Amino acid sequence: MVSSLLCSNMSKMAEHQNLVQITRFTTATTATTTGDGKVHELTAMDLAFKFHHIKGLYFFNNIHLEIFKMKELTCQWLMSYATTCGRIRVPEAGRPFIKLNDSGIRYIEAQASTTIDEWFSMGGSDHQNKLVPDHAEGFELSYTPLVLLQITRFKCGGMSIGLSWAHVLGDMFSAISFMNSMGPSLQGNYSSTLHLDTPSRPSPRCSRSVAKKPVSLKSADPNNNSWTLPTTHKMATHTFHLKSDQLVKLYSSTIHTQSSEDHNRSTYIRPFELISAVLWKCIARIREDQNGLKAVTLCTSKTNSKDREKTIPYNGLEVDIASVDFSVSEADIMKLASALVEEKVEENGMIEEMVEEAMAEQGKCDCIVYGANLTFINMEGANVYGFVVQGQKPIFARYSIGYVDEGGAILVGDGPEIINEGINNNKNGRIVIAILPENEVEQLKNMLKLGYEIL
Repeated sequence: MVSSLLCSNMSKMAEHQNLVQITRFTTATTATTTGDGKVHELTAMDLAFKFHHIKGLYFFNNIHLEIFKMKELTCQWLMSYATTCGRIRVPEAGRPFIKLNDSGIRYIEAQASTTIDEWFSMGGSDHQNKLVPDHAEGFELSYTPLVLLQITRFKCGGMSIGLSWAHVLGDMFSAISFMNSMGPSLQGNYSSTLHLDTPSRPSPRCSRSVAKKPVSLKSADPNNNSWTLPTTHKMATHTFHLKSDQLVKLYSSTIHTQSSEDHNRSTYIRPFELISAVLWKCIARIREDQNGLKAVTLCTSKTNSKDREKTIPYNGLEVDIASVDFSVSEADIMKLASALVEEKVEENGMIEEMVEEAMAEQGKCDCIVYGANLTFINMEGANVYGFVVQGQKPIFARYSIGYVDEGGAILVGDGPEIINEGINNNKNGRIVIAILPENEVEQLKNMLKLGYEIL
């Protein structure tokens, strides 16, 4: 019996490992050369995120798109995104930059052994990584593409497109705009109207130490001279779906438990803060540290999602620290949500100063943002479903983060469900991507299921 169970488990493992087979690697670049000697200077905020990657995943039904045709159609469009086709250069003495050498973006072709329905029925999230390329498995830094696209075909005729995007290019809102603008190019339509003022960078102040260190950053020890980090802890990813009626119920239950003097606060608490507060409390309970988790990091776009459309990619996240002086695990949810609004302090200026000072004194700055503390990323309003291929919107889309430290990260974004009623004029549900230490994920799933009926 033990032998049969062992064989069954091995068979399932082998089946899981063979879900996706890579068939080909190719490269696409700009239709014409960008020009000799052109570079893109990296800002302090770019360098603060250099160890992280943005991972996007889109599913489509019955899309007939050949890679060679896709490459042909996007070459002219890539002229507007020359930075994505460049390569990182790190001089011995000086600031890293992107050399605009038209080396191109990487296309990866793959074949899945299932239909899309079968894929979704497997549950979990870790197998989704098979559909998104991994920058951590790249080559030497100066040869590694900054954008990787994996096109995976399913047995049913459906297709997924997985994106791995180097965070030094820009944040997730820029990555989403990049993908959304690709859609028209696949129909032979493109625009060269991208415009964005060059981000300002504070003058280095290396004559003194930064008076206050940003809480949102953590020092990192990279592998040799690469922009990759050793894996010291096992992280797992899980996707939670909240329908609109669940949001209504969540608001009602938390408002019901509020004191009368705090009741008016619910009018400006967005779903992002409410959901973040619930997860903040749950994770504090899981970690059983009464003195820990009193400070969390918040990342929110400084500009409206529509303002990112047709703009050159850049890192425009506002990085805040929200802190409390009471026990998080025992706190009222709305009190925590209010703290995320009222007690947050922006740290962008401190981050920029610290990076500039490190570059001036040491010639490098090795730090991480996501997971330095428990980090909540607000993707509400991001036009994730704006990537239209052959007239079709994706049947499902999600974004995640490549490399998150042990503090964990939570992404909260709009869900695919659209109905006629909602909260605060919000007509769709929410999708929550939790990236946490592996031993915490199952506990969080049980807490959310039993306490809030969130699956």
